[in-house]
Amino acid sequence: MKNGPYRLRRLVSGAIFMLSLTVACAEDPSGSSSPRSPIVFLPGFGMGTLHVRVDSSAGGPAEFAFLLPPLNPAGDGTAKSPTPLLYALNNGLATENIDDVPGWLELVTEEDGSVRSLTGITVEALSIGVDFLAECPRYRGWMEKVEGEGWTRDQNLYCAPYDYRFPPGETNDSVRLMALIEKASEESGGVPVSLMCHSQGCLIAYHFLRTMPEPWLEKNVGLFFSFAGQFSGCSDCIRWAFQKRWDWDSEDALASDSDPTWAGENALGLESEMYQNREIFRVGLTPYSASTIPDLLSFAGAVDTEKALGRYALAQQTWYQKGSQLGEALRVPARFVYGSEIPTTAGYSFEAAQPSPPACGEPSCGPLYSQDYPGLIQMEGDGGMNGIMTRAPSRWTADPTCEMRAMPGIQHMDIFDNEAAIRMATELAGEVLSGDLSCLQ
Repeated sequence: MKNGPYRLRRLVSGAIFMLSLTVACAEDPSGSSSPRSPIVFLPGFGMGTLHVRVDSSAGGPAEFAFLLPPLNPAGDGTAKSPTPLLYALNNGLATENIDDVPGWLELVTEEDGSVRSLTGITVEALSIGVDFLAECPRYRGWMEKVEGEGWTRDQNLYCAPYDYRFPPGETNDSVRLMALIEKASEESGGVPVSLMCHSQGCLIAYHFLRTMPEPWLEKNVGLFFSFAGQFSGCSDCIRWAFQKRWDWDSEDALASDSDPTWAGENALGLESEMYQNREIFRVGLTPYSASTIPDLLSFAGAVDTEKALGRYALAQQTWYQKGSQLGEALRVPARFVYGSEIPTTAGYSFEAAQPSPPACGEPSCGPLYSQDYPGLIQMEGDGGMNGIMTRAPSRWTADPTCEMRAMPGIQHMDIFDNEAAIRMATELAGEVLSGDLSCLQ
């Protein structure tokens, strides 16, 4: 018995579900002899499609679909839209507005650290659970492999993008995700959903699982499966606060993967319980650890991110503290796979620099902005996320030896396409109804 707390509940539920088994199997395109747990997938940072609407007060009218170029180098993966820029142009963006998009997508940081979109601009997920390939084109390969295991896109296999510019819980994404999960379960004959995710999508899903009512979770979610989940902020992402922002050239080595204002990563904080006093940044002879990151942001002129960090840092969020500080296990069965034994960038070493001018409130006038190629501070990880971060669930899982699996040599941006990892996920989804989920081997 691998998940004792859940087994009795699922066995009772299974007896009830058997009454509608014939109907459920008839709707299952794979012809399986048992109900199939529908899968809802949350993409990583910048890899879900956003819908942007700009009214006349903000330079519109304009309305288009947007994919973050550095994280989506192939656009929608077709000859029609081989790049994110062409994807946007093919989905509503006017040529004369190309240079306006970065400014339109900035967030305003208020004095209390809260962030919001610019007045006159509405940004949200393109849709949720309607068209997998339109919503999450970066995960086409993952989707096709899951389809090969018997699921069908947009019938019992859904993608749930979100506005990744914001910290968890700061948009209506949870409400939309809740509605999708209820719909997916209902249309599959009442079988609980398998909630799956990659990278930042796992932090969004984690927030969702920590804040939803337990009775609702017991009824609607039977499995949480994470592909290299980012559960403790992002070390490398802090540099986005004082680095040149993204541009349309996805191959630009000097551009950031993000925007300095996007608090969905910059303002999550580097938890001291994860890095403790390890050096993750250095300016000349001055080291910066997780606990001194606010000092670094101030030094670099990134005052907006510093203010947002004071409001949104994960370590001070009650929902996050349940696992990180109190060690409470999730209320649903969970499994975590992640890469290991690959050096990964945890931070940067900059040359000695003078402090920002007294009136400097923007990274562009800060002392680190012009240093395009700082030295790398590396640690063991998965080639894109520090190993301490991806192993964070070991602090609150009920049985880490059962629920967690390191995959040596698998990169952060490759693990969601890894056939072994996908097979683990789909086999576990097939066990949801019994509640007796296998351990990761």
